[in-house]
Amino acid sequence: MILASVKWQIYIVYLEDDIIFSCSPEEHLKNLDEVLKHPGKTRVTVKTPMCHFFHENVEDLPLVLGRGRVRVLEKRLREQRGLRCPETQEQRKSCLGTRGVYRRFVADFAKIVKPVTALTSTKLSKVLPFPMEKEKKALDYLRGQL
Repeated sequence: MILASVKWQIYIVYLEDDIIFSCSPEEHLKNLDEVLKHPGKTRVTVKTPMCHFFHENVEDLPLVLGRGRVRVLEKRLREQRGLRCPETQEQRKSCLGTRGVYRRFVADFAKIVKPVTALTSTKLSKVLPFPMEKEKKALDYLRGQL
C-alpha cells in the first residue's frame, strides 16, 4: 500500500522480494530514490544487507526477470518435472500453487488442471485414492508442457 503509486511502473513485489526496475543506471538511481523515500514516511525500514543493486537479471525467483523479458528458470523447471503426484488435498493445493507460477507459459492452464483443482474441495476426504485417471493425465500433460 505504501508504494501503490509506483507499483508496476518502476516497482513490483514477488512474495517477500521487492524489485525495482529501470532501463539505465541513471534511471535506476532515480527509481531507487523514488521507492526508498516512501517507506521513510511510514517508519518502515529497509534491511540493506538484504539488498542487491544494479542486477541485470533477477534469478532467485521461479522466473528470470531481465531486459524486458520474463522467462522460466531452467533449474526450477527440472524440479517441477521431477515432482511426484500429490496424494492428499494439502499436497494437491501445494502442487497447484507451485506450478501456478508458470501459468502464463502454458496455454489453457486452468482447463488442464481442472481435474486436480476439483479434488481440493473440502467436501472430499483428506486422503484420496490415487491415481485417478483424469488427474494423472492432467498432471502428466502439464509436466510435458513445462
